[in-house]
Amino acid sequence: MLAELACAATLTPAYEPGLVERLLEASDEPKTVVFIVCGGFKISLEEMKEYRMAVQRELEAGKNDWECACNGERWYVPKTASSEG
Repeated sequence: MLAELACAATLTPAYEPGLVERLLEASDEPKTVVFIVCGGFKISLEEMKEYRMAVQRELEAGKNDWECACNGERWYVPKTASSEG
């Protein structure tokens, strides 16, 4: 299944534990997280290959963190093995 970037951005915390930990307050209580996404179907396999190459170029340039903005703050979240493949 392919999802366009606007849709996929919402799902990023689901695949990046470091980011979801930053978004949620620390607690011993179990949490439920709900992701609301759009249809996200306006993407082609060719565009997905371009995105993958862009990430590969970042990794080769030594950029090992995702740069995120949240509520006016700039966060750097380490990329995981799941985000690199």
